[in-house]
Amino acid sequence: MVTLVTVSYASPAAVLSKRSGKYQSIVDDFAKIDQTIKELDEAQSSSPQTGKPDFSKSAKGLAQLSMEAESAEFKLRALGTDKLDASSAASIGGSLTSSSQHVKGITDMVKAGKQWFEQYHATSTVVTILKTNIAQFKDLFSELNRHVDYATVKSYAAPEVIFICSMVDAVAYLDPNAVSASAKAFCASHKTDTFDPNVFAGDANSPSGFGSCHNSPTTFYQQAYTSGTMGTGSTSCTSGTQTPNSFSIPNNVLMLSQ
Repeated sequence: MVTLVTVSYASPAAVLSKRSGKYQSIVDDFAKIDQTIKELDEAQSSSPQTGKPDFSKSAKGLAQLSMEAESAEFKLRALGTDKLDASSAASIGGSLTSSSQHVKGITDMVKAGKQWFEQYHATSTVVTILKTNIAQFKDLFSELNRHVDYATVKSYAAPEVIFICSMVDAVAYLDPNAVSASAKAFCASHKTDTFDPNVFAGDANSPSGFGSCHNSPTTFYQQAYTSGTMGTGSTSCTSGTQTPNSFSIPNNVLMLSQ
């Protein structure tokens, strides 16, 4: 008996609040991230079904997750030096906490799919998607922390660390050499009192070619999938940055032979 992993995505209207305000679109982006994480977790923890497992839908959700995070970072950067108001910061904190409680489903999905990924030669593509998330969420959390006060930064630390370490652990499970020793050691320490983006920085924790794509998941995915280099380590961008979350991830996200 194997787990058939499927994901059904809720419409944005079903997960976003009806409030309006200067920072509401940022709050909504974090709510969408939380919803995507919950759907990935629910898909993995649902009752096992018999049949051939297919992890493509979960992998697609994971790729979309990094673009949702890019959208949130883009809007935060547009604030300049402005701080989020207390209500918005609290709402985002709630989304972060909820996400950290469900993000283990990603690691569980990877563990359940390891043999399947190897059988269908999809391991490198999954690692690429996970590392794109590590790089993007490192940047997102770093930017978010610039727009809240010190007490809020401290309150965000635990869910931020738990969240990004789930991605690190997932990569390390598939390929121990595909993520930096410092990131693995930090996550193994289970210290959650401070989020230090430098722990997760560096080329070892981002996919090959990500820098040439302006550290943009949307730009990276568009180039990787249109050029057929996704998961090969040879993706390279030569054009400008794409609008965050504007690329449609293909259904054949794992580049499986048709």
